[in-house]
Amino acid sequence: MLQAGERVHVGGPHFEDFEIGQVFASPAMTLTGGHAALHQAIVGDRMGLSLDAGLSHAVTGRGEPMAHPNLVCDVSIGQSTEPTFRVRGNLFYR
Repeated sequence: MLQAGERVHVGGPHFEDFEIGQVFASPAMTLTGGHAALHQAIVGDRMGLSLDAGLSHAVTGRGEPMAHPNLVCDVSIGQSTEPTFRVRGNLFYR
C-alpha cells in the first residue's frame, strides 16, 4: 500500500516513441444515447448537431444525432489506457 506523499510511476511510451504500423488492442465500445447524455450533462454540450436529431438528420442523413466530437475524443483517450491505468501513450504537450 502507498504511503502518504509516495510517488507512483506510470509508464508508457510518449508520442514520439510510437512507430508506424503499431497496433494496440482495446475493448470494443459502442457509443449510445446514454453515453451522449452523460457527456452532455458533464460538459454542458451546446453543439447543435449532437443535440438536435432533426438538424443532425438534415446534415448527415442519419436518424440519430451525431456524436459530439469531444465525446469521441474522450472515449479514444480512455481506450488508449489499460484497465490498470498504465498509459499506452502520453500525448500531453511537453
